[in-house]
Amino acid sequence: RIPGFPQPFNNPPSKLPANSKLIILRSGGIGDHIMMTPAIRSLKRTIPIGSEIWLATEKANHCLFEGNPDITRLFSLPVRMSHFMGADYYLEFSNEFISLYSSVRLTIE
Repeated sequence: RIPGFPQPFNNPPSKLPANSKLIILRSGGIGDHIMMTPAIRSLKRTIPIGSEIWLATEKANHCLFEGNPDITRLFSLPVRMSHFMGADYYLEFSNEFISLYSSVRLTIE
């Protein structure tokens, strides 16, 4: 672990320390981002109050997340190191974390 460098977040969301800043790194197409929106909502409801979710994605996808109350800060990819270093934890939302979808309800009945 490098001092000051965000740690990868591999724990259940409820285990995030209070008042933490979690940056999600997500590239991909519009469909991937639309499918991620309910996961972010669920994540926000699960993490401790006072914690923040930051999102770094391509500028073209920002319109999907601007004004989203579950996202505190929105950054463009590639993310500046100064922005990345401001987070406590990071989550690379890629195929290795696709299992999160199986535990998050993506549709409304």
